[in-house]
Amino acid sequence: YHANGLNAYMELRDDRVSLFVRRLARGRHSLAYRVRAEIPGRFSALPTRASAMYAPELRANSDELKLIIDDKPPEGE
Repeated sequence: YHANGLNAYMELRDDRVSLFVRRLARGRHSLAYRVRAEIPGRFSALPTRASAMYAPELRANSDELKLIIDDKPPEGE
């Protein structure tokens, strides 16, 4: 994952990816992580929810992401 120098800690769970940041300055920040498709199909990455542990009134969210994964074409095509 790429945290733009935020020193984020990442936990991979069965149903989500959890990222933790100790300190976050005011302003706009972005976090990104890679995923790998193992089977074709239609998938959704649910909206991100973020909040401050000790100040829950500070929060943010993102949009849902839709993905369509196609079969890998045969070799030589």
